[in-house]
Amino acid sequence: MLDKAVYDRIMAALNFEEGDRVPIWDYIDNRAVYRYFADDEPDYLKGMVKVYHGLGIDLCRGFGASFDESQEGQSGENWMISGMTRWLTKRPINSLEDLNWNCSATPSTRLENTWSDIAYKDKLMVSPEFLRQTFTPCLRKVVELLKEAGIKVIFHSDSNVILTFYDTIKRYGRYPIRL
Repeated sequence: MLDKAVYDRIMAALNFEEGDRVPIWDYIDNRAVYRYFADDEPDYLKGMVKVYHGLGIDLCRGFGASFDESQEGQSGENWMISGMTRWLTKRPINSLEDLNWNCSATPSTRLENTWSDIAYKDKLMVSPEFLRQTFTPCLRKVVELLKEAGIKVIFHSDSNVILTFYDTIKRYGRYPIRL
């Protein structure tokens, strides 16, 4: 299902190589968008592929089921529906061992997403100094553990993170981004 051009674009970014463009990464959980791109598709998975292809998105970290308002409050052993979104109530991965157990790909193609929304549209949520003292060291620990296990890492954050670029480039030498 993955187009070769998209695969090459993703792998170039993960290996800090020049690609045809930066891969676009997003999470879609929107009933109206689904109806627009895939209303005629009875298979939800195939429909979501149509949605992502239709929007030109290269990667996703999953997708929502676009729950109906009538499903509000439903829950299971480790999830619940709130705001027409299904939320985990128990983390499935709590250690590197859990991550290895949950990942069936070979080490060279294994990928983990870590994220934190650290900015608004026009500024950071906290000071750059606070990020340097708290967030960055914690993120570094997570990334180093994953890299030691041969797992490539994508860090995702919404909004304007321009103020973090200098620190990140100074500390790590590179900053692969999606704009």
